[in-house]
Amino acid sequence: MNFKIFAPALLFVLCSNIFASDFNMPTINASGLGTAYAGWAADTDDASTAYANAAGLTSIHSSQLVLTGIGVKGFSQFKGRSNIGSGTATSSIGGLIPSYYFTKPLFPNFVFAIGTATPFAFGTNYAKDSLVRYSATLSKITVSDFVSSIGFKINEQFSIGGGVDLERLAYLTRSMVPGTVPDSETHNHLYGWGYGWHLGLRYKINPNSRVGLNVISPVMFHARGNSTFYTPTIAYRNTYQRSNIMLPAMVQLGISQVLTDRMTLLGTVFYTRWSVLDKLTLKHVTTPGGQVSVTVPFNDHDTFDYSLGLKFKANDALTLKTGLQIIGKSSNDQTRTVADTTSNSRLISIGAHYQASKSLSYDVGYAHNFIHPVIINHKAGTLYAIGKAYTSDDVVGMQATWNLG
Repeated sequence: MNFKIFAPALLFVLCSNIFASDFNMPTINASGLGTAYAGWAADTDDASTAYANAAGLTSIHSSQLVLTGIGVKGFSQFKGRSNIGSGTATSSIGGLIPSYYFTKPLFPNFVFAIGTATPFAFGTNYAKDSLVRYSATLSKITVSDFVSSIGFKINEQFSIGGGVDLERLAYLTRSMVPGTVPDSETHNHLYGWGYGWHLGLRYKINPNSRVGLNVISPVMFHARGNSTFYTPTIAYRNTYQRSNIMLPAMVQLGISQVLTDRMTLLGTVFYTRWSVLDKLTLKHVTTPGGQVSVTVPFNDHDTFDYSLGLKFKANDALTLKTGLQIIGKSSNDQTRTVADTTSNSRLISIGAHYQASKSLSYDVGYAHNFIHPVIINHKAGTLYAIGKAYTSDDVVGMQATWNLG
């Protein structure tokens, strides 16, 4: 078998499947979904504040359990041409993101919490016979965060909090490779653990106004996994693939302003330091001729995202919510691949909070993400995918909160 036939195609495939950089998904709870996560660091008053801002734990005065499920469903459609021909290719996008949080006051003014969150997630899934099958079929990355936090109330106006984040990264890509009949296929699976920290503060300016600041550290993953190259007759495989993957630091600044006895205005500025993703190297990638290393450069830039939300207290039990989030684009249009369909977008949301009893409440939320079309421009030798990608998705969340006494 002549490796020279496969080498250019395989490098094109691997460069196509590196995960999209702007894949942060701030769906840590359903209670914040209805306001598009406006007031993130200032207004979260249930146990999920263990991630949003640990300083907010001091507003919880009893043991509390929060169970949340977030569902994401959407599609992305490529329109353009590749070395195969012209037309369209559609990718499904979807998944269920569960999380839980538990808080327990330990001493006066001191609260402890644990939980799980999914701060990053992204995926595309094109058919194996699609127009862009040599760029990508399946691409998926998920980061699960196991959170431990403490909150301390210094006085009636000021609280601080912080904790550690133990994170699990799962990354996989699959693509077809030309050179045989039928096509060959490459699979790359990587898994890794990393750890970081988060620090927050919350300040009550007056009874109607408060501000919160939350800082989340970058996390480095020393990922390991396996790489397999399938031809029609034989599979080449190794189990010592390696890559170091850095996820960026994030900062959230939130405000909460009571306007009337029924209405509260919320706002948040999100900063993400995407520029740390300057390049990514996959080591020991399997090919028919042996293992190779592939380095993919990025041209990412830091982003600011903005949310504005409103809560309206209809009665003692029911609170209605709505919000708008403006999401920036960190990646570039010069070398974008079909595996990266994220872009600047506008997310509009609605939701509700229902206080069923003193100890039990429910939250629901829905959001639609209007994503701007992106330019796809990926070339490597005779292989290419050039066109535009049109993407949209919907998010639905449900949450139950128990005050355990």
